[in-house]
Amino acid sequence: MGLVFAFVCVLIADVTGNAVWDGIGTLSIGILLGLIAIILAIETKSLLIGEGALPEQSMRIENAITSSPEVSSLIDMRTEYLGPETLLVAAKIEFSEKTSSPDISNDVDNIEKRIREVEPLAKIIYLEPGLIDDQNS
Repeated sequence: MGLVFAFVCVLIADVTGNAVWDGIGTLSIGILLGLIAIILAIETKSLLIGEGALPEQSMRIENAITSSPEVSSLIDMRTEYLGPETLLVAAKIEFSEKTSSPDISNDVDNIEKRIREVEPLAKIIYLEPGLIDDQNS
């Protein structure tokens, strides 16, 4: 668009011998760039201030966590886009009583795998084991 403005205005300035057209072309390009900057700011504002996952994405992630047999309950979960293709998932989960400490590492890996299956944009996943009684700490 800017190149078209520049070409047309420089051509008109050259044909007519009136340099005002060159200035009009310059101002048109400046206005165009300003509009593009405003549109980009509006579109990326949510990424700059921290946008969470869409409700349907959050539900899929929650279901992937709570449907795991080793999980007793989901205590808390937060999501945030770190970029257009990178979703961070942080969750505090209570494991079932039958889960032993050595098994938690494998269980966490399995839950992460389930989350990535339902939401491929979830690139960074932090899972913290906890108890519902500990939710304030």
